Amino acid sequence: MKYARPIGAALAVFMLGVFFASTASALTFLLAEWLEAGAAISSAKLVDGEGEINIVNLDGGGLGVTIELLCSGIGVGTVGPASEGTTTAFLNLAGEEISGVPLTGLALECTNSKNCTEPLVWAEELPWKGELELMEDGTEILFVGLGFKGAMYSECLVAGISVSELCTVAVAAGELTNEAGGTVDGVASDAFQELAGLKLGECAGHAEVAEVSGLGLLLLTSGNALTVSSGT
Repeated sequence: MKYARPIGAALAVFMLGVFFASTASALTFLLAEWLEAGAAISSAKLVDGEGEINIVNLDGGGLGVTIELLCSGIGVGTVGPASEGTTTAFLNLAGEEISGVPLTGLALECTNSKNCTEPLVWAEELPWKGELELMEDGTEILFVGLGFKGAMYSECLVAGISVSELCTVAVAAGELTNEAGGTVDGVASDAFQELAGLKLGECAGHAEVAEVSGLGLLLLTSGNALTVSSGT
């Protein structure tokens, strides 16, 4: 699995040092900043994001088959100061916290899309760190939420065989957009991960087998407007 972070591309997407000033392509990354009610955030502010994420493992359980599952939930964390962010917990849609210990406690119940019956997911190695960046691609400028060292553990039946494995991603990227009403929309996709010059994640030691797409909405729990800004 490859995970963009709050679970919904918000979900976890978005929830960070300077990552790289430039890549082998013509991309340039600059630090951006979070704003609360139009003002720069100077200390960490609580946020949550609800959404869904579609996870694809191209080598499910080392069995050489593609598995795919769809998960919905809520990512909880903080944004600020400045460009920083964290993801501290995940909840199901009933508001119950998902266990941080794989195969024990409450799991996130997901839906089988392909070859993954009764899928369950747990987040690992929380808190996840992230950073808000401004990505310049030629004349195009985009806001990007970078997530570092995201890890999730999944369990399901693949062709009748119980498979459980840890999937990680060194750096994941999601595109962030300001929305009316003071929320930030997040979208993650394989195409955007590739555009940002980043690799797919690994599962059970198998490199570049994890793909993800997702979407979600990020908001401040205070109710104040949240926006992303270039800081200029």
